[in-house]
Amino acid sequence: MTITHATSVQGEPGVEVRIAQRRRLPVSQYMSILGQVNQSLLELDLRSTSRGTPRLTWGIADLGRSGAELVAQLAPVHIPPRRDATTLSAPPRDLVAGIRALGTAPEIPEQFSAQTVERILSIGRGTDDGTVDHITVTALGDVDHVDAVVTHDTIESAKTAVRVARSAWGSVTGELTVLDNRGHRNVRAQVYDAKRRQAVVLRAELKMAGELRDAWGKRVAATGTLTRNAAGQPLKLDLAQLVLVETQEERISPWSILGVDAGATGHLTTEEFMEMIRGR
Repeated sequence: MTITHATSVQGEPGVEVRIAQRRRLPVSQYMSILGQVNQSLLELDLRSTSRGTPRLTWGIADLGRSGAELVAQLAPVHIPPRRDATTLSAPPRDLVAGIRALGTAPEIPEQFSAQTVERILSIGRGTDDGTVDHITVTALGDVDHVDAVVTHDTIESAKTAVRVARSAWGSVTGELTVLDNRGHRNVRAQVYDAKRRQAVVLRAELKMAGELRDAWGKRVAATGTLTRNAAGQPLKLDLAQLVLVETQEERISPWSILGVDAGATGHLTTEEFMEMIRGR
């Protein structure tokens, strides 16, 4: 079929991917582009919502072409009943915003990690080998569709953003997410820093898989060899030690223990007891 412009069911979140090919695109490359878009959406969903939020699964909503462009639209296969409707469009919006940011500065965008930037590199690989002129990614579902274009310049900026400029012993703190040990000789995870709105990739030995699994979704401090790009942003950390960090909600409030032992002051009133320990 022919798709002439970005369309979607009113209010339904989604992503449209338009590939402006210079010559016939191999099937494997086409599927790789869509796969990397899908994985990026899954990662961004984890970072834009709180722990325990039902996750979205993305599927092909439409396929077609418009002139020389191959067009695919991705939308949720199913929207969980307990999912807050206001969070549905966050992953597509964050993906487009990140691609736009890479087009202006060679830095890790907000909500991205070095791994997400590497996915953009994979999406735009065709701009390097000459099979693709550019790829337009559009966030669907909002009143105004917002798009970003992956070009050769975007890819060069992304390469710089993930290029290691220095390496030293360091640490990162945040929520442990995106745990994965499939197909790797080590375990990979990500620590999301909500203040900086960015994630850092962790690499750990397989023997640490259980420790990482127990800490998934919790706030941690990860220590090890930390690499940074030229802008000073943390990229990846080879994990040596992982420590759980007490959150504000987990701290014991003095009010929570008030009245636990009614006889603690003996025959004294509270005022008399406080004066006694103050030495009055």
